[in-house]
Amino acid sequence: LSFVFSSDALDCGKQFAAILQGNCDQRCLQSTDLTLEEMLSLLQSGSLIKIVKSLKQKPLSTKEQLIRQLIRFSLSQTTLIGNLNDILKKKALAELGDCVKLSDDVQLAFLSAFHLFSPAEMSPNTATYPRSHVLTASLIYTMRLVSLNLQKTPLSKPGIRKEKLFSSDGELMKYVSVCELENEMWNCWNSKKYTVCLHVGSRIRHLLDEELRLLSEKPCSVRLVHYQNFTAIVSLLRASTVLAQAFEKLKMYDKANAEFEHLISIDCQLAPAHRRSFWYERAILNYGRHLKLPKKAFELAADVIQDNTFDYYFRQRIYDRVMQMNLVDEDCEKQLAANIQTALDETIEIDVEIPEKVISALLLSKSMGTSVKTVFVIPQEHQFSCPNVEAVALNYYHQEEHFSKGLHSEGSVWLALFGLLCWNEIYDSTVEDVWISRYQTYPLDLYVGEMFWINRQKTFEKKFETLQCLSVQDIQSMLRASWREHEGINSIVKWDAFESSEMLEEILSCMDGRMLVKLFGRLASNFKRHSSGFPDLVVWNVQSRDIKVAEVKGPGDRLSWKQKAWLSHFIKSGIHAEVCLVKGCSSKALSTATVNATLSRGRKRVHGEEEEEEEDIFDNHN
Repeated sequence: LSFVFSSDALDCGKQFAAILQGNCDQRCLQSTDLTLEEMLSLLQSGSLIKIVKSLKQKPLSTKEQLIRQLIRFSLSQTTLIGNLNDILKKKALAELGDCVKLSDDVQLAFLSAFHLFSPAEMSPNTATYPRSHVLTASLIYTMRLVSLNLQKTPLSKPGIRKEKLFSSDGELMKYVSVCELENEMWNCWNSKKYTVCLHVGSRIRHLLDEELRLLSEKPCSVRLVHYQNFTAIVSLLRASTVLAQAFEKLKMYDKANAEFEHLISIDCQLAPAHRRSFWYERAILNYGRHLKLPKKAFELAADVIQDNTFDYYFRQRIYDRVMQMNLVDEDCEKQLAANIQTALDETIEIDVEIPEKVISALLLSKSMGTSVKTVFVIPQEHQFSCPNVEAVALNYYHQEEHFSKGLHSEGSVWLALFGLLCWNEIYDSTVEDVWISRYQTYPLDLYVGEMFWINRQKTFEKKFETLQCLSVQDIQSMLRASWREHEGINSIVKWDAFESSEMLEEILSCMDGRMLVKLFGRLASNFKRHSSGFPDLVVWNVQSRDIKVAEVKGPGDRLSWKQKAWLSHFIKSGIHAEVCLVKGCSSKALSTATVNATLSRGRKRVHGEEEEEEEDIFDNHN
């Protein structure tokens, strides 16, 4: 704590430092003062089961059920040797040991200290999915792993700080309190307690309206874009999004859209475009699909398409959704199409023809009794396998096009190459105000649009010049050295996807520095936008130095605009890229008995189903 409070970059914390340094005994409750429910909630399931068995009862399954079981037992039973509630408290205390319950102000002080010490890890927005039930416990566990050298982070200490994260004690305390409420909302969501989400959400909605009122009277000072996630207003907006999603889960679509439209109405300076895009898309889907109000859906879609604060990919996706839902007549469709054409900007570069390849694979007949729509079959000696569609494509490229190696990697290969060859540029500790804790796994500006590039443009340009001048062997040596130095560090490199650097070195042998610079330049220019949408497969042959990437689509699958953009960029970078369409053909000769036996062991994948309408709200970088 002394380290936290002595930080020169922060001029707050004196108030709660005084609380901690004061007489805490007067601000705590002893374990004997806890209620039975509070004691039981602190125990592990094993201890609860032990207590239940000591009462000659049959233990229930979950921790919550065990707690309710013991509380009901204490209320329903009488005893000659004393109050059963007191007896259960003694049993719980024996398992629990000595403990105290901190009063609210001391709890807030400790939480504030943790938020100052490691803000990113304490934020529900950046916590690892699924979001931790207790963020402080998760942070302490991480600190312990790092101290034992069982977990590695890019930096051994915080970086250069020029800007304050919190301008005052009051701002810090408000943010911490709101974060706790947001975390409570996430815990309810993760437990699928959607009705409870509504109760928590009513408090959040009240606080949000109050915060908006205060900001209208006294606008907050301009702060760094990547610091905005550490504000009360943004935390409330995240929690309010979960509230609207809870209404959807309960099929209360009218109330869900009331929440979404309320969020949409908020000043776009307070609500970044990537959040507003989610609210718009959900509202459009609800109006079009569930509430059967196509006119409202069309009006919202038209607003999005004409709003240049949204990027092209999102506007195009909304246009596609409107067409899929058949919300408009021919005249309206022409109007939207014209708006889309007008909205074209330099961020989209799908200006080359993307080749398509159609391959066939045996398709399991529905008469075989399978419960999924599409199951592909690859015959083998005395048996057959039921792989996913990517494995079917990999088998084709190996057998028919003679690629010796292949990987269903999506983005892991390209992110690994980018991370290893540009490590010093990505994790540059001299960039100010992006490393506020040694436990961060990425700089705070990595997912903040073009800011990541702006802060490192000179160093990236220097690295790109170097890569273009190096031979393939020199680039391989650079990657090998980076792997040895950084292996195991939490980063954008997925270490468990590769046994060693050998596979990546083989891929590099089929490329040159110019190709790498074109790929890396796109990633560095806007990592948030371009770090997804990579082709499914990469296949290569070291001897012939051939390499190809392919996006694999089964029956009913469609290319997204991000996937089209990446395929186009690979082609313009000099790397063969194509769409591989896998079509099914009859496999009636296969017996039902053989099919059932194989399906019990094989992998299955569903195709042809409409894209799931519910977007993932657990994007840690939103």
